[in-house]
Amino acid sequence: MLLLTAVGVMNLCATVGLAAVITAEKRLPRGRLLAHAVGLASLALAIGVFWLPLLAPNLRGGGMTDMGLR
Repeated sequence: MLLLTAVGVMNLCATVGLAAVITAEKRLPRGRLLAHAVGLASLALAIGVFWLPLLAPNLRGGGMTDMGLR
């Protein structure tokens, strides 16, 4: 629930997608296989964004300096 709340603050469509994945994992007979596939796909995307930042154009670095706090 905490993950759904955190994602919901950022993007409603992402929350709906995440809720659909969680529901499918719980309801499908091969839910554990789906969970592993989603986990591997998420890891692959994270590695891909690390090496090719253009995969996630809305993510920007900068940390606290990006918010004007210096």
